[in-house]
Amino acid sequence: MANVGVAEKNMVNTSEQKVQYTNDYSTVSKCSTAQYGYIKDGYISELMPFTNRRSPLIHMGYYVRVVVVDSVLERFLRVTSERPAQIISLGAGFDSTFFRLSDNSHEGIVYYEVDFQEVVEKKAAILDGSELLTKLVGKLAVHPDVGFGGKNYWLLACDLRNLSALEEKMVHADVDFSVPTLFLAECSIIYMDEQSSSALIRWAATKFRNATFVTYEQVYPDDGFGIVMQKHFLNQGSPLLSMQHHPNLWAQEHRYLSRDWSTCHVRSVWDVYNHLTDRNEQMRVLKIEPFDEFEEWHLKCCHYVLVVASRGSLENWAEGMFENIAHPPHIPVCNPVRWTESKVQNTDYSEGTVERFAHGSSYVPLCRDNKIGAILLVGGFGICASGHKRIDDISVIIDLPMKESENEEINSARLVHYDIEGHGEGRSPLASMHPTCTTLKHNKANIMARVLVFGGRLSPSKVANQEGFLLHMPLTHPGSKACVTTTKLSQPGTVWDRPRARWRHTAVQIPPGGSQPWARVLVYGGRSPSYEVFGDLWMLTVAAEVGRVTFKKLEPAGPHPCGRFAHSAAALTERIGMAVSGGMNQEFNVLGDIWLYDAVEKQWRMLQLIGPEMLPRYSHTSVVYENLLIMVGGVNTLAGSQPGVGVVNLKSRTYTEYALPAQDPEKPILLHNHTMEPLTEDGSVQLIIGGGGNCFSFGTAYNHSLLKLDLEQFVPKATDKELSVQS
Repeated sequence: MANVGVAEKNMVNTSEQKVQYTNDYSTVSKCSTAQYGYIKDGYISELMPFTNRRSPLIHMGYYVRVVVVDSVLERFLRVTSERPAQIISLGAGFDSTFFRLSDNSHEGIVYYEVDFQEVVEKKAAILDGSELLTKLVGKLAVHPDVGFGGKNYWLLACDLRNLSALEEKMVHADVDFSVPTLFLAECSIIYMDEQSSSALIRWAATKFRNATFVTYEQVYPDDGFGIVMQKHFLNQGSPLLSMQHHPNLWAQEHRYLSRDWSTCHVRSVWDVYNHLTDRNEQMRVLKIEPFDEFEEWHLKCCHYVLVVASRGSLENWAEGMFENIAHPPHIPVCNPVRWTESKVQNTDYSEGTVERFAHGSSYVPLCRDNKIGAILLVGGFGICASGHKRIDDISVIIDLPMKESENEEINSARLVHYDIEGHGEGRSPLASMHPTCTTLKHNKANIMARVLVFGGRLSPSKVANQEGFLLHMPLTHPGSKACVTTTKLSQPGTVWDRPRARWRHTAVQIPPGGSQPWARVLVYGGRSPSYEVFGDLWMLTVAAEVGRVTFKKLEPAGPHPCGRFAHSAAALTERIGMAVSGGMNQEFNVLGDIWLYDAVEKQWRMLQLIGPEMLPRYSHTSVVYENLLIMVGGVNTLAGSQPGVGVVNLKSRTYTEYALPAQDPEKPILLHNHTMEPLTEDGSVQLIIGGGGNCFSFGTAYNHSLLKLDLEQFVPKATDKELSVQS
């Protein structure tokens, strides 16, 4: 069996061949998706003789694609089952849709595939060489200058930009311009120049009296994920030429309605998929392979749309499919936030950089006067000299001036790496993703900073740090290299007396209370390898003695939040407790609620907001400052309404969402899987560190700069406060 990587690349010579390469890549991905049981397709392996295993994330993306597109085609077959009909697939490549739907077809359906001459000839040769496929289409007849014809099946060789030639070949192939006809453009016409693709859309509407045009393609080019997606196709030599002209759901709808189509329905692929599938089906595919890349899966599905435009006797044929799929809600968004970007000097690239995601971090006061701070980075997936991997060392951002000036430069910051005593290279116990990292405070002086590292995963099927570790760091400026020691936490009792292994949880430190020399940390939520979502709350009490910890489960008294993971939690400032926001629940729905936990009363309270509905979000960070809960970044499943910075006034219970700044195409920012730590003593300035993810098949993306966020921009001015009091 040929190596797919070599085989695919050998196909790329001209611009047309580069577009063909995207179709070939797609077919290989669908083949892998079928082989691993996500979809049923007994034909695609006949069309693509070489295979290459794709990642679970790519499998999930192509599974959704097949579910969504097939649902439209199957509905069309049902609607037209009593009369002749046609399906015309534009830029079909080596797609197997005709064969996959053959069992549901009626005798009056004729299927046409249109593609470049080279693609059509290759596919015809494959069909003639396959006994299985020949049974369905018969022996293909050669029609010079047109293509190949079989039983209710045609391969038409034509450049879609040449409409006169396309019409001529359709006439030769006995296309009926009056019967119900479905045009399918599955990630194809977006590679055409805008003028040509729009002309094709109008031509189809004017030439076919009873038709529907079904399009599956990319949208939202200007946010972080959209920029990464665009650059991927540009680097492949197949740019998305019409995407900027029709960048969102409303622009797509207008495109078709303004080109002679009578009705047009446009929804995000995520919304269609979520409507079509039930809980059992969604869990079936999630359990096929270990999976934890929800952010990129959701973003991918929100950056693709399904368009169904119709006219004539088919004008209302798709109403029933879309009537129960609501448009994304409109959330008022204020002006973009202000932040500044800074680089970090790195002393040793061989051991990792700040370009990482799904890591843990914590502020550590390296000097007793607290004028020079440091931020400890643990774990995550990132860049080092040997490539991309889980980071297995301890990195520290040093030379951070802990001052309150908004304009204070942080370009002097450096990244240094700590050795872990007793652990050789590659044996660090901290090479995990999604751990929590908490610098412990005590009421008595210490010569060492103690940092609690808890939870995380090595893979979606293997957890890490269930008992937790303490890192002991000297409270002195390290210069370049320093050494820390680790202590495994110990507690008498059984494993049932402690939290179960988890990741994507939160850990929030609260005051120790009284004069006792211990630290208290609230650990809440998270998920397990079996997709169990935790809703339990634990108090971890860490004594001043080395390694001694007490775990206590805090049973809720009264109302309490549902279990969740990938949420955020922040310590309250006017009471002892925490504010929990967002996350995903056991049904994998993205949450948009806020719960306050009072550690003294030991009670939960849901914060009922006044005014607009809050954007749901997960994989974000948060902090409480001046009675404001400030939620930074995150992901949701609302196309075109990805989170920016959400600000909730905990006293007035009002909510405001701020947009993110306009993206720089050269260094897009993906504001999820990041961490955030204070840059000033009062917490008024925060430093956003890392973030990014594996962006579907578009490559791994990292945030390359630190982001300095001044929280004062969200604090109401004196006049606003006075008006609030008067009202």
